Amino acid sequence: NWRRDLLNIGLIVGICAFFFTLFKLPGLALVCIVVVLVVTSRMFWKLGNPSSAIQYLTIPASTAEKWLGNILIVNVYVVLLTFAAAFLGSTAGYFVRPLFSDETYSLSGPYMEWLCDLSDLTILDCFTWISVFFFGSVYFRKKAAVKTFLTIGVGFIALFILVLTTLLINIGPHGMWSYQGEEVAERVVTRSWRWIMDIAIMVYFYGLSYLRLRETEA
Repeated sequence: NWRRDLLNIGLIVGICAFFFTLFKLPGLALVCIVVVLVVTSRMFWKLGNPSSAIQYLTIPASTAEKWLGNILIVNVYVVLLTFAAAFLGSTAGYFVRPLFSDETYSLSGPYMEWLCDLSDLTILDCFTWISVFFFGSVYFRKKAAVKTFLTIGVGFIALFILVLTTLLINIGPHGMWSYQGEEVAERVVTRSWRWIMDIAIMVYFYGLSYLRLRETEA
């Protein structure tokens, strides 16, 4: 039952948030995002099992309905559940922490310590990665999360080699860079372009997911 599984995930995230806040550990926002991505990679886990795949594919719903339904579950239900559980857990940790230290309560709230890490671009990137792992859940039959992580890692390595090669080609005659990489990045990758690129990536991978699911059901 996926509802039970998501409630268990919410409980786990809440406990992690409690201890992260209690002991002032960094990275709670990253933990939430990783949990969301792992859950996303399991949205189509039934397709990896022959018996459950037949049962899933015979559900009286069109491919578009299954595809859109899972997108809404991940982007709305899973995301809200995960961050709500993290908020409640961090709130509990905030009120328990002064019992073991000399700290006093602050009106700024317990959640500001990790919510400050979530800018609009970070949240947009999270939804972009969700689309990538959503495609991985449809494409890979088993261990979709691991295989998607490995595929992304290989892609980043290839991209790094390509960028490094491009920079080496552009070395000036005196051994200095012919341009400053950070300045170029600031001029080219502006905030608006980041939004456009992330939205384009989401449309691309959700489109691939739909085509892959339709091919599987054919």
